[in-house]
Amino acid sequence: MARASVPLEPPASLAEARTKAQKAQKAVQEAERREDEARAALDAAEASRPRGVLAWVTGKAAAAERRILALETLVGERAQDARTRRSIRDGDARGEDRETRAFATAQATHERRQDGERREGLMDLARVDRLRKAMEARPEWAIQGVPALEEHMRRAEAVRRADEAKLREQERRQQEVEDRAYTPRGPSR
Repeated sequence: MARASVPLEPPASLAEARTKAQKAQKAVQEAERREDEARAALDAAEASRPRGVLAWVTGKAAAAERRILALETLVGERAQDARTRRSIRDGDARGEDRETRAFATAQATHERRQDGERREGLMDLARVDRLRKAMEARPEWAIQGVPALEEHMRRAEAVRRADEAKLREQERRQQEVEDRAYTPRGPSR
């Protein structure tokens, strides 16, 4: 019964899957933060874009357009990076879920096995108790050894059950006789 109380330890693969999923989540958050920063820089560049003939003549409009184009490219790259990291995160989350379900299944199996071992242990204790009582009650049976003692106990139990079955049958027959002999009293309708 001491073996039955041993708890099941989570496997290393579950811890690895959780760590991997957490790292992937942090990477997604960082990628999304960088994407948001790039979008904010693009929005600021578009809002501060110089307009007019003077900006066109001095080249400030063309420089602003190049900067905006570079920021659009950066936003696209960072958006793609964020999508890729989300995909990785989702795959790692599925892996963690798979490991968690596998551990839950293993834990349930382990608990069922523990319950079975506890029951067997309790049955063994009850068996030992019955054997001890039988040896005290019938020392002549105990002399022949445990297997013979158990056989005598099985036979005695079978006789006891047969006697109980006979008593139940007698009670049933007596009830049938009483039911047949019953006559109602009082007015009949």
